[in-house]
Amino acid sequence: MPLNEGAVSEILPFAPDATEAAGELEPLASYAAHTLRLRGHQPGLARLEIQNRANRQAAHIAAGVAQFIANRHAPGVLDDGDLDALEAGLVAAVRAASFINLSTIDGCLAIQEG
Repeated sequence: MPLNEGAVSEILPFAPDATEAAGELEPLASYAAHTLRLRGHQPGLARLEIQNRANRQAAHIAAGVAQFIANRHAPGVLDDGDLDALEAGLVAAVRAASFINLSTIDGCLAIQEG
């Protein structure tokens, strides 16, 4: 849903093609109650499916927010570590998304995002 032509987001989802069936992701029901999710990293070997699930969830939200910003902020979101630029983009995107246009459609007051 790009609103800006050529929107740029360098923040990418993690393991979007991973599946539970292939053993790459812990099933969500067991992940919800899993000790490693509840208590964090423990000594020993990391479990691939737990790490993939945690990384994928965090990256999914980050990529979604970055896409929201890029679609509404022409400079986009770069993977350059510049938190000030990210914050400026987020503020600009929220302002752009919250602009409300009041108009009359068929005699009724309509609120349109724009």
